[in-house]
Amino acid sequence: MLIIFSNARSNNSVLSDSFSSSDSLSSLKKNFYTFPDTTDNCDVIMMNGFLHNKVNLFGLNDSTVKILKSDVTKKIKINDIRSVKFKGRGFMKGLGIGALTGFVVGVIAGADGFSLVHKSEKGSFGQAFALGMILAIPLGVIGGPLGAAFAEDQYFNAGNLDFDSKCKKLYKLMKEYKD
Repeated sequence: MLIIFSNARSNNSVLSDSFSSSDSLSSLKKNFYTFPDTTDNCDVIMMNGFLHNKVNLFGLNDSTVKILKSDVTKKIKINDIRSVKFKGRGFMKGLGIGALTGFVVGVIAGADGFSLVHKSEKGSFGQAFALGMILAIPLGVIGGPLGAAFAEDQYFNAGNLDFDSKCKKLYKLMKEYKD
């Protein structure tokens, strides 16, 4: 089930309070799937092979989607889209995994009595927390670039989809890859 925003005015407009729901996009003629902001940069490849490089998607409506590049907007037909490719997002994911790992290892080691200054029988909460924070920073700094290096681009092939499926796919992508 999709939520469809209707009576949208522009890409920066405030959406009206009227909503409608439907399982079929083809029965909706004057509804707009407009988002107040745009998607991350992406590459849009058209059916004729033309490439829209590093553009932002916004303003999905019943037959077109708008693209934005350098403050210039253009409408493209949904049926003319062959594929959409988003650059992989891995830096923040890697940073978070590295920092969390460092913090957990530091807290466990600190609670076990490990200290950078002296060896104690039993660790205190403050000592465990401090060691966790000390280890979180360097492991997060290491994890960020590693995550970015191993991030894969997300490629969505829409060439073999029918019109309704393309609309649903674009709607999902625009929600998932908001800027």
